[in-house]
Amino acid sequence: MAKRIVRFNEVKERTGLSGSTIWAKIKTGEFPQPIRLTERTIGFEESEIEAFIERRRATPYQPATMRRQVEGRAAKRAASRAQGEAA
Repeated sequence: MAKRIVRFNEVKERTGLSGSTIWAKIKTGEFPQPIRLTERTIGFEESEIEAFIERRRATPYQPATMRRQVEGRAAKRAASRAQGEAA
């Protein structure tokens, strides 16, 4: 059976992730590596994208953890602003 290659826009649609989020996850190893099709075109193996989606389905939703992450980022920004104003 031939492996199907899906283009970047289809990957964004299937996963519901933005392009920048996909690139960040590729960089950290959380997302499948792209395949260079031409000098300016990439694609992904469909089976790898489906496996990524299935792994995410198996991960329980933890809103408290997400809230702590967002609050932590907000606190860091506020501290950074405070340091800038103090200087």
